[in-house]
Amino acid sequence: MNLLECSCQPNETLEEHFQNLNRKYVNGQGTLALIERLREFPDERTVYGLTSVDRLCLLSQDDYTTPWWVVITSHGIDDFRIECRLPQEQAPWRGAQILGRTKDLGKAVEMVVKGLILSRGWNTEIGDRPIGLDEIIEDSLSLFRLPGAEEACRGLLRGWENQIKVCPATEEEVLVTVLARTSEKEALGYRHDAAETSSRWGLIEPESQRLPSPDFWFYWMDDAFCASAAWDGPAPPKLG
Repeated sequence: MNLLECSCQPNETLEEHFQNLNRKYVNGQGTLALIERLREFPDERTVYGLTSVDRLCLLSQDDYTTPWWVVITSHGIDDFRIECRLPQEQAPWRGAQILGRTKDLGKAVEMVVKGLILSRGWNTEIGDRPIGLDEIIEDSLSLFRLPGAEEACRGLLRGWENQIKVCPATEEEVLVTVLARTSEKEALGYRHDAAETSSRWGLIEPESQRLPSPDFWFYWMDDAFCASAAWDGPAPPKLG
């Protein structure tokens, strides 16, 4: 398994973080052993590790604002707690998780690998990239603040395509998954470099080689959709 550190935590490796956890009831020996075994596991997936005190969070993108699909907590070499985010279609409520415990390192590895599959965080059904975009879309739709907008948006999501665009701010190429046409010259898209911009949902011109200005990119999917030509209702209420 290609287990990498999230770039938002550049000052220490995963191993260094858990080597420094050496308190009476919290130490990183179990997580260190699990990291070693996961790196050796025959799996082609790329998994990003994010540390949160005594937890190791596994993400499918190098972006801490995307879902933490599997979370590992260990307080010793024989103590493993594995939490897995349930897919939207199976979850009784948004963000529901299943939890398992084991004292066996080999079983912990097995549970983590099953969690990567069960969470659907590495699915390629939308966007053709192993980032679980289909689950991220469902999660975003569940957060729509206007029910009518959610229904309208769902009605447009019938297909997708990947496009390479040039970012006007950096002149670098960016991958965008076009999710739905919102008018003849406009489409709703997901920007894959959101870890650098924080705004992943936007309105693009599919025929243009360049991305639009930042004014057309949003943190919330419903903000992007409600700013589109496909919606003639009110804007979503501001959060916070």
